Formats: sequence, structure tokens, C-alpha cells
Amino acid sequence: MSHYTEIPEGTPVRVYWNLHKKVFSVQTKRYIGKYDVAGQSRKKGWRVHSHHEYLLLNNPHFKVSRAGNQRVRDTGSKNVHAFVTGEWTWGNEAKPLAEWYDVEYNPYKYREFMCGGTPIHDARTAHLKQGRMRVTI
Repeated sequence: MSHYTEIPEGTPVRVYWNLHKKVFSVQTKRYIGKYDVAGQSRKKGWRVHSHHEYLLLNNPHFKVSRAGNQRVRDTGSKNVHAFVTGEWTWGNEAKPLAEWYDVEYNPYKYREFMCGGTPIHDARTAHLKQGRMRVTI
């Protein structure tokens, strides 16, 4: 894991709940050099940047790997396969909590993130705090 540096506003991030540390792990893209021989940027992929008890994302997307979900169901052992991707923001909650909706994901019950019994894929803002997720739609 890299030394912690502040994440710039608007940076694309990928977040998951870390079962061992009981915090959210925040991943950012890493690059291994400016360009390869074909002139394409050389991406190294997502790497854990930092851990947070609280964070706020703009334009979140909720993604679940079908294969990872099935592996949990088959083995009964959890693995990292569900993420919230979005744009990092240091902003405060824009709306009163009464306008936020709870989102949950339980790999033993669902194959997608759920909001009020309905699958959710996108939202306007996601508020993640102490293992819970709330969104504005």
C-alpha cells in the first residue's frame, strides 16, 4: 500500500467494505510509466490508496461481480467482489438525511446492491459511514 496522500476532488475511485479492518478501502488507479511502446498509457490497475470510516462519492455506480457472488454462495467464504465506484469528494452532505435512502448488499440474499427492495446501479451521491451506505437519487 502506498503512503497516504490526499485524493484530489473528482478523482475516480473504487470502494469496498474491508471486513478485517472494519473500514472502507479506497482504491485509485496506478500507472507504471507514462507510455508503452505503442504510445498507450500503461495502466497498472486499481490499488488500495487509503482506508476511511467515512466518505462521500459523487455519481456512484454499484457493481457486483457475478462470479465473485457465486463463489461466496458456493463456498460460504466472503471475498471482495462488490464495489462502489464514483468521483471522490471532500464535500459535505448536500441534503438533509431525510432525503437519503439506505443501500444494502448481502451476497447470501442478493446478487446486486439493493435500495428499498429494488436493485440500484447508479445514484447522485453516496454517503458511506461505519459500514453503512446511503444515497441520494
